[in-house]
Amino acid sequence: MKKLICFDLDNTLINSDVSHFFTYNKAIKHYGFRSVSFLKFLSLMGMPKEQMVREMVGQGKDEEIYYKINKLQFKLITTKYKFFTWRLFGAKKALKKLKKNYKLAVTSNCAHKTIINLLKNAGIDYKLFDAIVGDDDVKVPKPSPNEIKKAVRITKTKASYVVGDSIYDIMAAKRAKVKIISVLTGHTSRKVLKEKKPDYIIKSVRYLPKLLEMINNEP
Repeated sequence: MKKLICFDLDNTLINSDVSHFFTYNKAIKHYGFRSVSFLKFLSLMGMPKEQMVREMVGQGKDEEIYYKINKLQFKLITTKYKFFTWRLFGAKKALKKLKKNYKLAVTSNCAHKTIINLLKNAGIDYKLFDAIVGDDDVKVPKPSPNEIKKAVRITKTKASYVVGDSIYDIMAAKRAKVKIISVLTGHTSRKVLKEKKPDYIIKSVRYLPKLLEMINNEP
């Protein structure tokens, strides 16, 4: 039986930083808050969406405003700003190669519909994946292990690896008791990732098939 690999989306398979940046700033400005800088925004990538919004507009606001901002951002990123997205070099080729021997899933803190739209816009066939799990498919998103566990239930197979660029991917994988492979295509340094003790660190998903081949050939 094929084993499962769970992939994070943003900065693991694709880059949609600009799409998220523009849409979040549009949403928070619509509700009367000041926009955030690109560097500030990048430092928040990977967090659960409600936590991201709290960091951008401030803690202690009415819970309803966080919901409204995320709702508007979702609308914007699936319509006007969906084209500011591209796939990372080698990701598509790596996925097609891995598909021969593994089941594949996306587990992301984006909404389910957003994941599909972003994959399409990046030129990656979402049908390559046996499961797509967004933050709206679970009660508690990453760094909770719920997204990984749901992908396991959908595919009815054991998860062998989680692949992601952030500390939240590492935390979720460890809580799910799954090996974690960190990639350096995000905004977290090797030093910070290493402090969280992933099982492996590689430059990008491009090198994942070779790494797994080496692991599988170990005596």
